[in-house]
Amino acid sequence: MAAKAARYAESLDDVRCEGNWSDVPELVRKVRKHDPARECLTLTAESECVISNVTAAGDQLADLDVPNRLPKLMAVIEAETNSTEERFQAQVCVGWMHWVVGEYALALERLPKSLNEQYPDIDPANPASEWTSVCALKAAYLRANCLMRDGQRLQALEALQAGLPSLDRVWCGHGIRKQLRYWSELFLTEHCMLTSDALHNNEFSLDDPNSIASFRSWARYWKIMSAPVTGGFGFKGAVPRRRIWHEYYLALSRILENDLPYPPGQAEKMVEDMSARGQLRVEIQRAESAYQALLLGETAFPRADEERAEIETFVKQVMMNWSILCGRGWSEQDLGQGGRDLLSRSVLDTLYNAATRTYHSTSILRSLFLVHLSVAEFDLAFKALDSYLDIVKKGRARVAKTGHAEPSLDDDKTALETISQAIMILCSYGHQQAAEKARHLGTELEDWLSKLPHSNLQENGTPVIVEDKEEIEVPASAPPPQTIALAWQAIGLGHAHWSRVAADAGSRAEIQSKAIRCLRRSLAPEYGRSKDVRSFFALGLLLAERRELTAAIELVRSALIAVHGFEEDYNLFYGPYWQERSLIPLWHLLSILLSARQDYVMAARTCEGALDQFKDPTILLGKAENRFRSEHLKDVETKNLPPRGLVDDMSDEEKIGIMDVKMTQLALVELMEGPDVAVNASSELLTLFSRLFGSIEVQQPALRPPRYCRAAKDLAHFQG
Repeated sequence: MAAKAARYAESLDDVRCEGNWSDVPELVRKVRKHDPARECLTLTAESECVISNVTAAGDQLADLDVPNRLPKLMAVIEAETNSTEERFQAQVCVGWMHWVVGEYALALERLPKSLNEQYPDIDPANPASEWTSVCALKAAYLRANCLMRDGQRLQALEALQAGLPSLDRVWCGHGIRKQLRYWSELFLTEHCMLTSDALHNNEFSLDDPNSIASFRSWARYWKIMSAPVTGGFGFKGAVPRRRIWHEYYLALSRILENDLPYPPGQAEKMVEDMSARGQLRVEIQRAESAYQALLLGETAFPRADEERAEIETFVKQVMMNWSILCGRGWSEQDLGQGGRDLLSRSVLDTLYNAATRTYHSTSILRSLFLVHLSVAEFDLAFKALDSYLDIVKKGRARVAKTGHAEPSLDDDKTALETISQAIMILCSYGHQQAAEKARHLGTELEDWLSKLPHSNLQENGTPVIVEDKEEIEVPASAPPPQTIALAWQAIGLGHAHWSRVAADAGSRAEIQSKAIRCLRRSLAPEYGRSKDVRSFFALGLLLAERRELTAAIELVRSALIAVHGFEEDYNLFYGPYWQERSLIPLWHLLSILLSARQDYVMAARTCEGALDQFKDPTILLGKAENRFRSEHLKDVETKNLPPRGLVDDMSDEEKIGIMDVKMTQLALVELMEGPDVAVNASSELLTLFSRLFGSIEVQQPALRPPRYCRAAKDLAHFQG
């Protein structure tokens, strides 16, 4: 009899775990027949069956017969002394019953607070205790739900945190049946959403090591499922599963944006000896991939009257993360194999996939322009830009005609900044054809600015450098003053570049004057960018080209003095010592201007000042010891290499700027002290070149076709 009763009791647990409630009454009858002493088990199972049927079918709550059933349950709980698990299950059932009928205060009082605290002998990972694990998760979820009804979010989070050990049954890999799957997903969904709400309301800090533990448990849960991440809804009335992945992705993105310490918590060991930043990058990519797959899989191509705001928001966040990861604040080592190039191409794949679920999205086209530029695919970048401008112009025309705003259309601020950036790129890397395009875009930009509702400033006048940014009142429809300043800077750079490539020398002075007026206008204090280094450098260079040396020297000097004390936290985007690095071209320009006035001593000191900004040479170049080793020692003691210098993370353009300063300094040494001293000092320049660019092998030029032979001879004769 006892063996049969045990088998029937085990079968009763099995059908409850599978959710086969129709089999429960028969098994309850058999257990009662063979072992009447297990009334706590049978009455609990019977009550759970009734509650499940009522809630699933939406029947009347009167069918629960709470006045008769509840006292019986309380009595068997008091009488149960043999099985702590059955007692615990009955307590949860009582709380569940109160919750179903809306008696939330009583439910909170009856539900066990924690399985580990009240019943430390119960092991949730034990295969025989699966239903106990289900009840523990149910109790934690119901307690959190009752607390949230009174607005006690943090207390609800504590209740869910106390229920986390009950997930050990899920992690142990013994198989997950229907009810454990249902309640564990319900538990994790509630935990993740409450964590997300607490983070959004600043009730919970991402500095906490366990700040994203709930999201990591969610990701681990789907990994345990050994199946692709599933979308849709987990249960009736739940949020979409992709919403959880989205909140996970946003939490990680906030850690990245605020440069917070990476919370180790329950993070998996990604790769042996991976840095904290490397682990954060990998975790962000995993969450992004899961969310992207669900978002694109559950989103159809829009109709003419539909928007895809969620995809637009996702693209915006992807681009924000990309701008930080590919910024100077992150090194190539932090980005892993492939570095910035591989990361940028992954972002391109994301953008093209997102484009298949949107129609004429300006944000996606703008993002394609920026990312294609970053991987030096200029043709594709400017094709995306042309499409972007075409859509923006037509969209603005429609808005002006109909008066109806288009949510997916970029505002004036974003469009102006995009066009300005395009002009700067064309001026930096292009020649005649690019200069013509930059000039054309500059004309469009100037026409756009003339139609904006902002105050017109005087075009002439010396730029005033203000120490403190003042709050400037602007109409709501107008872009911020800093954007206006950026646009005028781009227009000025376009004119300056055109003056250098234009074939008509007679018009050069007039074009230069236009460029000077635009650059001065961009430095007006009303626009809040009176310390912009790029504008000062371009303006100083233009004045030098016009032989206005005194004005150029005074401008550059005043800029170096004022900008030197300008402090803003841009390290995450531009890297450490970003201000000193940006001033190197300005120092070099000042030394050239001083040498043009034959003030060679001050010019040489200026060259020294460009590198003395960094105080210690090891900051710029790193430690020299063991930096250059013999061939047979290159692979030895790689873990003990000295710290890297700033030059290891500099772009080629910045390295060339440092070389320009040193070559100018060497030329000044030759002028002041003679060629012998200059030759002796040239070894420092050669060593610096090797440090900046490494060992460069000279390759033999390939044989040219015969029609190029004469041109090659003429060139060799000219060089000789």
